[in-house]
Amino acid sequence: MFNSNLRSSADGSEPHRCGAKLRQGGACPLPPAHGKRRCFQHGGARGIGPPKDSQNARKHGFFSRAAIAERRRINAFIRACLQTLRDFDEMQERER
Repeated sequence: MFNSNLRSSADGSEPHRCGAKLRQGGACPLPPAHGKRRCFQHGGARGIGPPKDSQNARKHGFFSRAAIAERRRINAFIRACLQTLRDFDEMQERER
């Protein structure tokens, strides 16, 4: 049953295995599902994973790229302003 999917490794010496860690110890001896790295029991089944173009993991709001970039620009502007104020204070101290 499982041997129909056996594919040999590049050198042909040993077939690929799922390799998932088992609770009893050791690794799963089943071959991986077609086009996958794990067997059907350990995540290689068809239909596993989110649908294409799923928006469930999309970042928005405070953690979006646009918001992060805006915060970085604002922080850089604030640092530049503070540096200008420090330079101005140093210039005032030299004049005294």
